[in-house]
Amino acid sequence: MLKKLATVIAITVVWSAVLPAQAQSADNWYAFLYNGITRQLLRVGMDGSSTMFDLGVGPNVFLGGQDMAFSPDGSRVAYCANRANPDSPQGDTVVVVRDLAAGANIMELPLGGSIGCRVTRSGFNADASQVAVSVVRYYPNAPDMDTSGPIWRLAVVDVASSSIVAELNSESPVVGAAGVAPNVAMLPDVRYFDGSQVIFAEVPWGIGGAPEWNAFIWQPGAGTLQLDTTGRWGKSGVSFLAATGELVWLDNDPNLPASTPGGPIPTFNVVKLADRGGVEKVIYQNGEWVLVNTQFINGGVQLGVLLLSTFDAENPGQQQSRWIALGRDGAVSELAAGTTFSQLAGAPGGAVLFELAFSADFTQQSFTLSLIGEQNTVLWQADDPGWEFASATPVASPVDLPPFPAA
Repeated sequence: MLKKLATVIAITVVWSAVLPAQAQSADNWYAFLYNGITRQLLRVGMDGSSTMFDLGVGPNVFLGGQDMAFSPDGSRVAYCANRANPDSPQGDTVVVVRDLAAGANIMELPLGGSIGCRVTRSGFNADASQVAVSVVRYYPNAPDMDTSGPIWRLAVVDVASSSIVAELNSESPVVGAAGVAPNVAMLPDVRYFDGSQVIFAEVPWGIGGAPEWNAFIWQPGAGTLQLDTTGRWGKSGVSFLAATGELVWLDNDPNLPASTPGGPIPTFNVVKLADRGGVEKVIYQNGEWVLVNTQFINGGVQLGVLLLSTFDAENPGQQQSRWIALGRDGAVSELAAGTTFSQLAGAPGGAVLFELAFSADFTQQSFTLSLIGEQNTVLWQADDPGWEFASATPVASPVDLPPFPAA
């Protein structure tokens, strides 16, 4: 059970979503949960009110909570569906943008056969007029697949016209020149998209989490592609705050103490930050717990950091995780302790915590969504399986946020 839990943590919290420039107040802030079994989306408000939506996802389609993007106002969702084809290992692929209130797709664009596709949480641009979608078509030299055409594609799609306005693929001349690995079944992991540029990590298809990847900066309008020579955007635990231009990520300093994670989780012991000018500093270090993820919360006033306890081979079932908050005044506070598996997102005045818990014998599971602030409030609970945290609408950042102090 522990090994499975560690794998889930490693795969799902490699990086955090970029916060869009637009943001919502407490009156129209929402958290979104997705159930991969029932294929339904749940929207939960700060007052605990909830609305269930049908995404129109048919049978034989795998779609996870991490595989969708939401418009800043929470009215639209974008996702890529790969519908299994019984006569081929490659499914039929379509990228969808859906109006939640109307319960209708406002865009459906077929993208041909593929073995996988994805719209990440950063897939929409700021006004949700465009969506970035990644497609991996086949494994090179696979005897049972259609291996004609590019191995992978990264497309920018205009929602209003349902047309591809820019595309990058494995056969684009700029791809080889930028140093992207050739002849690899890659599903570009979009980590930032503002309309003028797309930043993606070079993630091979069909593998689990990893400490870091090469990342590339694509400017569709100029037709240029370049390697992120800072090495920051391909790191684990990436979180970006548009209001300040701050980028944070996890790293390992071999000169500092480090905890043993166990399983596939990498060893990280420091949180690094680069400001808008590119100046780096360490803002947190911990050698007694493993650092797993970061997330800007409370409009960027604080940074949430997920910690995992040291692996104990004699008590493998006792490994726990906890969230702490780093303040811009240097304060470190406890957000949630003793969690099994949890995800954090910003909310007005604090954060929202999604938690999966198990009974003592691991035969029962339960899910909880709580608002974490001056007072903790349970917004939603369920014990039926299949729930995942999908996203939350962004929160406005205060003007003139002070910098985080160095550790």
